Amino acid sequence: MEIYLRNFIIIVVGSSALIGCSSGYEEIKTKHKELIINYGLTQFEKGKWKVSNPTHRGEMIKSLFLKHKFMGKNVSYVKDLLGQRDCYIDYEHAPCYELIYEGYYYYLVFGIGHPSSEDNDVRNKVITIELFERG
Repeated sequence: MEIYLRNFIIIVVGSSALIGCSSGYEEIKTKHKELIINYGLTQFEKGKWKVSNPTHRGEMIKSLFLKHKFMGKNVSYVKDLLGQRDCYIDYEHAPCYELIYEGYYYYLVFGIGHPSSEDNDVRNKVITIELFERG
């Protein structure tokens, strides 16, 4: 089965977004921020996220970003909070999670600094958060 990505949406780029942020929600930098702000009435719960289907995860996306910061965190933080990835984008070290909101399928992808990077500030740390609409 081929999967095509369309409507690539950058949510967060660069670790400079960390400065002055009180929650992970402020890390979101996209013209689609209002969609994320207005969607999802379900509170994020670590245990529920890990066993939920993509629709229920989509309902928790707002709460997830309100409660948690990700930029600059180690990949182990993401995996502990959200569980093992359930999709694959770019390379195996990038945690990826399927979700559905407003009837659209998405991949929530945490870009991770390559494990062999000589830069300790990015090695194995979240450097981007991206939402891909699955086509």
